[in-house]
Amino acid sequence: MLSSSDVGAPYTGTANAVYNNIEFIDRYNPEHVLILSGDHIYKMDYRKMLRFHSEKNADATISVVSVPWEETYRFGIIDAVDDGRITAFTEKPHEPKSNLASMGIYIYKWNCLKQYLTDDHNNICSDHDFGKDVIPAILSAGAKLYAYNFNGYWRDVGTLLSLWEANMDLLSENHNIKLNKKYRQKFMSGSSDAPKYTSQHLNIKNCIVSDGCDIYGRIENSVVYGAATVAEGALVVDSVLMPGAVIGRNTNIFKTFIGHNAIIGEDVSIGTNFGTTMYCDDKLCSNGISLIGPGVYINNNMKIAKNSHVVIWNDSYLLGNEQIDRQHKQLFELVSDLTASCLDGSAAAKLKEAMDFLLDYTVRHFSDEEALQLQYCYPEYDEHKQQHEDFALTISVLAHRFSEKGSSEKLSSEVTRIVARWLIEHIQREDKKIRKHIQSRLLQQGQTATIGGG
Repeated sequence: MLSSSDVGAPYTGTANAVYNNIEFIDRYNPEHVLILSGDHIYKMDYRKMLRFHSEKNADATISVVSVPWEETYRFGIIDAVDDGRITAFTEKPHEPKSNLASMGIYIYKWNCLKQYLTDDHNNICSDHDFGKDVIPAILSAGAKLYAYNFNGYWRDVGTLLSLWEANMDLLSENHNIKLNKKYRQKFMSGSSDAPKYTSQHLNIKNCIVSDGCDIYGRIENSVVYGAATVAEGALVVDSVLMPGAVIGRNTNIFKTFIGHNAIIGEDVSIGTNFGTTMYCDDKLCSNGISLIGPGVYINNNMKIAKNSHVVIWNDSYLLGNEQIDRQHKQLFELVSDLTASCLDGSAAAKLKEAMDFLLDYTVRHFSDEEALQLQYCYPEYDEHKQQHEDFALTISVLAHRFSEKGSSEKLSSEVTRIVARWLIEHIQREDKKIRKHIQSRLLQQGQTATIGGG
């Protein structure tokens, strides 16, 4: 499939991505097309699924697995009769009738899919998503949809917890994951394999260590990707170190994802029961797992408790409007400063500056963003505005407490957590819906998908 830059416009949904590649796919004149998701870990022989699809003479076949009932809200859920014929499909239901989940792996008759993709493209109310729009449309039209039951290892890694679990599965003998030895070095006690450099006094137990790593400290039950460094005296347990991560001397890391090129200083602890819990977000960091984002630098001697999330601004948060993106970046910088001050004990001194900024932000930024939504007739404007009003009220209450009682470490920490949660839940989730809507409107009007208004 061509990238969105090759097509000349950003994709506005999974179905839109395939729609924009119709001409490319037609060059090969396929009878069937196989569509895969990119955020899953599994091993499948697609020929078996294609054989099932052909035997059923299906218009569409969806590969499915049974998932725990408490996780059904994350998936498209399927009802099917004994022969596999799908009778109902509900995207991320609140009250599921089954626990049979779509794996996001589809086989379609190409002529059938092409028609539905065209219809979906012309539907201005559509989100242009397979699960939300295309599959329900095919099902309601009476087409033949079948569920193909997959029995091998599969994980959707759309959450931090599931991604951490998938990495831990690599270390377990209880999961049927067979990795090609060419791409794996499994480091057990007494193994003769070695990464780039390891200390003579190393202690590595039940870990996978990739090529190019420098290991001087101790690691247990962890996955360490390429070019990572663990310094002398450091301890890494139940964790995942992404490429280029650096763990400083005498630092302790427990049950933590360390992002690409993140640098953790000396005498730091992350993931313990003590310290400051930063960017606490139950939807992202839970079950004791912490996340240190790509490129983050953690100063020496900092103590960060479990279930923490530390991030810095990066281009993935851009919405495409210069003025609004600038304001978002300023908010990120504020939270980063507050985070550092909470960890080094200077938060109380910085609180007045932070409260002044937040009071101005909730007026100026919210006004700019709501004007942009009205300009493009954003359908969730009322709900979005209510979220703004609720957050502005919260900031007003905090500002009142500050004016009456003055600054304190406790209030500073509370402000940091509240604003950080806003970054995660609102800017990273809700505001991206605005971008998607505006891009869709611009593309339908035949305009370049650059968001104006500032």
